[in-house]
Amino acid sequence: SRRALVIPCMDWSEQSYHLSGELGAQLFSALLNKRFILKTNEARILTITPAGKAFLQRSLGIHNIDDE
Repeated sequence: SRRALVIPCMDWSEQSYHLSGELGAQLFSALLNKRFILKTNEARILTITPAGKAFLQRSLGIHNIDDE
């Protein structure tokens, strides 16, 4: 891929950085394929499934996942 591996990208609506670049795209694709995250009918909104939350906590050490 000609895409940079990792790019920090500011999300102006959330005022925080997120992972961009090839690594971000591959992670997003893998999480969708495993149904750890689901797209909603609204643009830019995702749902984290219970299995996805467990995966993110166990495998990546992400513990500040909001429950809505």
